[in-house]
Amino acid sequence: MTWTVVYTEQAHTDLWSIHDYISSTLCAPRAASRLIDRILDAVEALEEYPEKFRLLHNGCHDARYEIRIMPVGNYAVLFFADTDTTTVNVIRIAYGARDIPQLLNGL
Repeated sequence: MTWTVVYTEQAHTDLWSIHDYISSTLCAPRAASRLIDRILDAVEALEEYPEKFRLLHNGCHDARYEIRIMPVGNYAVLFFADTDTTTVNVIRIAYGARDIPQLLNGL
């Protein structure tokens, strides 16, 4: 089965914030572009088998769908797979050392 991947507005914002930080603050525009390409390629691979990534168990997030976490280098892609519509919804992309449960508050 092939899944459709969609990004939330917040996930798009996360991607470009990561790019801007690495490109501008760290003065590494090529590294920023390579990282974004790597993240996008990894997310695209979710079209085949999104359930292979572990569930995020934080005990405080009241979500309608189970959130999964996919590591990509030092970053984490947070998503849920809607089996009714075969859609993978990418909700956040963040530096892996951040407080992931805190990022999910308000979703």
